[in-house]
Amino acid sequence: MIHFITAIDTDAGKSIATGVYARQLMQQGHRVITMKVAQTGCTGMSDDIVTHRRLMGIDLLPEDVRGDTCPYLFPFPASPHLSAALAGQVIDPAHIEACVARLSGDYDRVVVEGVGGLMVPLTRVRETGHALSVPSVGGLVEPLAPGLLLIDWVAQQGWPVVLVTSARLGSINHTLLSLEAIHRRGMPLAGIIFNQYPPAPQAMAADTREVIRGVVQRDFAGAFWMELPVVEME
Repeated sequence: MIHFITAIDTDAGKSIATGVYARQLMQQGHRVITMKVAQTGCTGMSDDIVTHRRLMGIDLLPEDVRGDTCPYLFPFPASPHLSAALAGQVIDPAHIEACVARLSGDYDRVVVEGVGGLMVPLTRVRETGHALSVPSVGGLVEPLAPGLLLIDWVAQQGWPVVLVTSARLGSINHTLLSLEAIHRRGMPLAGIIFNQYPPAPQAMAADTREVIRGVVQRDFAGAFWMELPVVEME
């Protein structure tokens, strides 16, 4: 089984949530591996994969060294489509899918961490062959519309989604927008991971939980709710 971990925004706690969720699956007796669709702002070994392994309490795996668990790694910290372009590369979703398939053959649970939020572009229009005429802005002539969005690629795979959110200011809006996008595409929501970091005033945290739980119970019956405590990384 494959689960896709995403979040309402970048830096919302996806990597911590992925590692903790994978550890729970391991404790249930599953053979588990995590992977990252792509990582930007990093060179060498994926920082997020290292975080996963530390939280899972295991060393790096041969699949990590081979690159199967992070097929794309780019040094410039930006949306993956831009980071890839600046590195002279193009993200090929079929390559990511091949890595997932290899991992699925050896593990009964594959937890796939996304990159950024749900609507981040994986490719640009030019890379997917869609024609678009865009006026020059500041002398830079580039297609402005995205090609393949992360959410649409995940929807094509049919993977259950786990959405990471929190009580920080703005989370209700971002969470409901994410849930609406998931629901509109008919994607299965496996569950919500509520990140308790950064800490929020009690009234705000309680209200955020209530609002999000209400929408989840209405639109995604059976989805789990998991509280993610503040995790101290040594």
